Amino acid sequence: MRHAEAIAESGICIALGGLFLLAGLAKLRQPYEFLSSVYAYRLVGPSVGVAVAMVLPWVEAIVGIVLLGGVMRGGGLFIAAFLAAGFVLAQGSVIFRGLAVNCGCFGSHSQIDEMTLVRTAVLLYPSGEPRGSERTAEHDGRSAG
Repeated sequence: MRHAEAIAESGICIALGGLFLLAGLAKLRQPYEFLSSVYAYRLVGPSVGVAVAMVLPWVEAIVGIVLLGGVMRGGGLFIAAFLAAGFVLAQGSVIFRGLAVNCGCFGSHSQIDEMTLVRTAVLLYPSGEPRGSERTAEHDGRSAG
């Protein structure tokens, strides 16, 4: 059973890693468009918006690389869960306030709606899956004892 779990975990990390890497790269390719999306959410002021637009794509890309590379998976999954939770809260806020905002996800021009929120929330499950210290130590090549 452990072998099957390891294969499933690797598959989850590859899928999430690919998503986060693609999302980060899409934002890095169109930084001003992403900055416009950040401002459209109306959650932060201009200075913080610029900082978010500069840092978030790099964090997403690095998380993607970490998950794809299989290095520090626990940390990568933790940050992926943190990011996904933030995205869910931001998108929920947009829906609650009735704003017409383009997602900014993957360079997309689609407006945020309930389905966008559901798709984003789905990222929380695999990225937030609890892992025991024995599993993590074993995966990192260290002994658990």
